[in-house]
Amino acid sequence: MSGLFLRLLELPDAVVMEVLGVVMAETLASGTGLIETIGLHLDIKMADYWTADSAFYHLIRDREVLTAILSEVGGDTLAQAHAAEKTKTLKSVINDCLTGAGGRPKHNHWVPRGLRRRPEVLLDAEPAAAVAVEAVKDGDSGAAEAIEDIEEQRLAA
Repeated sequence: MSGLFLRLLELPDAVVMEVLGVVMAETLASGTGLIETIGLHLDIKMADYWTADSAFYHLIRDREVLTAILSEVGGDTLAQAHAAEKTKTLKSVINDCLTGAGGRPKHNHWVPRGLRRRPEVLLDAEPAAAVAVEAVKDGDSGAAEAIEDIEEQRLAA
């Protein structure tokens, strides 16, 4: 460990900060109250950083999932009209909705549910979390501890 520290001392501060960002991302416990609290505090909007690309479409093979996405980006009527289509067609229509191609209105800033900031996960877990989430939004530093306590109770149950 001391060898790693000595190596980090040799690097410029900007590089150390990049390494720190990766280490933090790799060690944070996803899906916990801590991550939700950090997300609320930083007010990160993934739509500013992420867009659906060919890798995203390649990973989705389930027609039901694609139909649900199409419902979000194109509306229920469009999703129902294409529900029986092949997955390749569904992906194409979704892409058209996200890019505005094919004469479809462009749906801006869509991200999958898993990339959205979701304080409702905490709200569903425990009614007291609603108060903690609002406190975090208002800048109350003690609220982070409250959310962490709620999350620990939920995991213990």
